[in-house]
Amino acid sequence: GNQHFRCPNCNDTKDFVKAMQQGGIYVPEQDASWEREGDMYDDLDTESPLLCHAKLCFCPHDNGRAYHSQDGLWEILKCDACGYKGIHAKCGGMENVSEPVWHCYTCRHALREQGHESLI
Repeated sequence: GNQHFRCPNCNDTKDFVKAMQQGGIYVPEQDASWEREGDMYDDLDTESPLLCHAKLCFCPHDNGRAYHSQDGLWEILKCDACGYKGIHAKCGGMENVSEPVWHCYTCRHALREQGHESLI
């Protein structure tokens, strides 16, 4: 159904579904009957694991790329555009930034192509 139909770039559902419907794409209001039976797809909407996607991760902890602290150098910041990929504040060079905002390499490339370099 439309609650699972989302933008592959930013994960938006509300505006994306509207835009797709205006473009002529049929988006059903409810799940197919075979999807409603059981909990076979429940894991699809779970939160993605926090991982550092830096090309070179500097985290000294045993968990390395998977280590996450709530604040500080080893907080994993999710991409501000897609919300999927993340990076440690230290690995992204944002250790001295009070309100860090990060865009993953994929979204950075897409934003540049769309002429939104000011957002990066």
